[in-house]
Amino acid sequence: MHTIAFISLWGGIGQTAVVANVATALARDGLSCLAIELCAQNSLGLCLGLEAPVPRGWVHAVQEGAWWAQAALANSDGVGFLPYGMVDNVTADVQERRWLDQPGWLAEQLASLDVVERSLVLLDAPQWPTAAARQAMACADWLVVCVEASPRVESFFPRLEALRVAQPAGQGLTLVVNRVDPRRQSQREPLQALRLQWAEFLAPYLLHEDDHMPLAMARH
Repeated sequence: MHTIAFISLWGGIGQTAVVANVATALARDGLSCLAIELCAQNSLGLCLGLEAPVPRGWVHAVQEGAWWAQAALANSDGVGFLPYGMVDNVTADVQERRWLDQPGWLAEQLASLDVVERSLVLLDAPQWPTAAARQAMACADWLVVCVEASPRVESFFPRLEALRVAQPAGQGLTLVVNRVDPRRQSQREPLQALRLQWAEFLAPYLLHEDDHMPLAMARH
């Protein structure tokens, strides 16, 4: 089993949509893939084609003392995924305390998965440096950091450098620039700054803004 953690430095970048599309592309190529949602926003299922958010996910199974993978679902493309589930503040707080108090918790859960040989596990993690994001990074063979070419991106360079320093030895790192719109003048300077300071880690292709995505999410 190989694990790829997807992490961002701030919200609203479209990271979950990136995870869903990568998982779909892998599944269509015939690879065994499991996407695990570690974010309480519970939107991975929507990006994978569900009509409504998943009411019960792995967090509910864990709270009830059951095996977390019993909450797994699959879509018509063959993507297996573990949704977080819709939670109230109490349930969210209990899981947050678990992230903080049990640093090896996610590693133990991943070890319990019954997956076929050479499977890929994609972790849709919360923003770094939350406890959940740190656990995801510690478990991953490769780290994908989703960023946006907005004017504020340079202010996050120190945090990005701190993330790079905190990486486990031997772990790969790729920066993916999402939601790029060539029509926006405001994105050109941030893109240039990313290329100058982070060229060796940047993915070779930019992910362009999909004008249909905000409309699709609004309908849900």
